[in-house]
Amino acid sequence: LAGEHEYSAFVHKDDRRKRSNVMRIDSIMPVVAMDHQVAVNSNPVVMMQFLVEGKGFRRCMVRYLIGFLVDLCRGKLEESVFDTIFDGTDALGRMVNAAPASGLCLEHVWYESGKDE
Repeated sequence: LAGEHEYSAFVHKDDRRKRSNVMRIDSIMPVVAMDHQVAVNSNPVVMMQFLVEGKGFRRCMVRYLIGFLVDLCRGKLEESVFDTIFDGTDALGRMVNAAPASGLCLEHVWYESGKDE
């Protein structure tokens, strides 16, 4: 998912056509995976943490990216979606579920100053 691509499928539906969604994501990588001993409806709870770095993000973009990865791992999406993931259509966007906002945390924002300090 990292690189420079057309990310319309991962942008909030109200914002998909307002401007270009060609953007660059430098990395999306899991940094922690913990298996909790808690079960919800007889299913084990697995906590994942991801580090997502890029030059900018659109509304709900990180939520949709993480939701996509979760759905893919759960088998709710076929691997063939990768063939059309960056084609700029709304077809995949309608299939992708957003991860809940309650689990997201913005840790850092870096600015390029353009000045030697």
